This record gives sequence, C-alpha cells and structure tokens, in this order.
Amino acid sequence: MDSAQLSMAVATDIPPYVRPPVTTVPEVLQRLDEIQAYAEAHEPLGPDDGVACFNSLYRTITASVLRGLGTRRFRHPDFIATLDVTFANRYFSAMRASVTEARVVAGAWRVLIERRDDRRIHPIQFAAAGVNAHVDLDLAVAVAATCVKMRSEPTSGKKHRDYMEINKIFAEQIQALRESYEHGPLARLLDRIAAPFLNLVSDAAVVEARALAWKRAVELWALREKPEEESAYVEKLDHEAQVAGVLLFEHVL
Repeated sequence: MDSAQLSMAVATDIPPYVRPPVTTVPEVLQRLDEIQAYAEAHEPLGPDDGVACFNSLYRTITASVLRGLGTRRFRHPDFIATLDVTFANRYFSAMRASVTEARVVAGAWRVLIERRDDRRIHPIQFAAAGVNAHVDLDLAVAVAATCVKMRSEPTSGKKHRDYMEINKIFAEQIQALRESYEHGPLARLLDRIAAPFLNLVSDAAVVEARALAWKRAVELWALREKPEEESAYVEKLDHEAQVAGVLLFEHVL
C-alpha cells in the first residue's frame, strides 16, 4: 500500500462528525452519505445506530430537495438552497460537538446522541427523536438565520410557498420511510410498541411541526437585533424539544 492509499485508508476511520460545516446542498448530501457509511461500519448497532436511523431519513428527504432544485420545483431556489445548508449545519454542528465538546450539545440532540447505542430502543424511536430535535429546535433557528443572511424577512416573496413545498416531499417519501423501519424477524412483536412512533413521522405530524417551526422563525426574526431575548427563546425551544425527546424514549423493549 503506497502513501496515498494509506492516507485514504486512515481517513476512512476518521469520524465524519468532526468535519467542518458544508456550503452547498450537494455537500450536505455527501456529508449525510459519509455519516451513514461511518455509523453503519463503526458504531456498535451498525445500521440500527440511533444517529444512523435518523440520518437515513434525513438523507432521503435531502436527496429529494436536491432533485427539486435541479427540476426548478421551487420558486425561490436560493432561499431553499441556503436554508437546506443552514439547517443541515445545525445537525452537523451537534454531531461535531458530540465528539469535540459534548457539554455544548443542545439538549434536544443529547437525547438521541447519548442513547444511540441503546439496543432496547426501536429504530423508529431513534428516527422520531432526530426529527424532533431537527424540526422542533433547529428548523425555526435555521429559517430565521437564512433570512438574516439574505436580508429578507420570512414573509416576503415566495419563501413560505417553497417552505410548504417541502411538506409535499415528505408526503411523497413518508410511506417508504416508514416501511424501512418495519423489517426483520421482530417486526410483528415490535408493531405494538412502534405504532405510536410511526405516527410521529407521518406526513401529517411533520406538516404540523413544520407549521409551528415557521411561526417560531417569524418570532425569532423579530428578535434578530435583541441577542439576549433571541438566546433565551432558542433555549426555550431546546428545552421543550429535549422534554419531548425524552418522552419518545420512555417506552423501550
């Protein structure tokens, strides 16, 4: 093995969690692929690792968003692309901090990350916990931050219309995503346990959560020049999402 091959081999053992923020939607998808591959190969639960369960769902939705950008599905593609990157970097930042400085990981994400190797937790619970952290905490923050970057308020132009278009992507993908968590010899036994959590990753539940996130984003936009109030608001969102995440893991095998 030459030096280049050795470097490549060593690099595959470096967790993608610690890599820097991404800047484009294709980079988001690439990072999600890297996290998935690494988690399945290196984490104790492999494909059933808690982060991998959420990451797989997130990757599917992101791939659809990227296709939508390519087919001009969105009226304001710059907004969607910027939001997608800003949103994803919230997740990547939580994963990076889990390795480099665990004490600063948001409470909503700690719920998932600290129990990602718990074999008693059903994969759908892991996925629901990730959706909870990313939508109930990160999405409002990401929308407001995107609007600040673009110097344009959330309610202007076609932003909300394109934001709502993501709901349709969830609706198109959700059945296949749900079925991906209902597999294996224990599937029937787990149905009774998993059923409430399947409802949490339904298109109706996602639509409701994303509607609330938009309302919160508008409120955060109004606080953009009030850093102390803005910080307190985000802390409140984190606390609420953390409590909801803990409840998702209340029932285990």
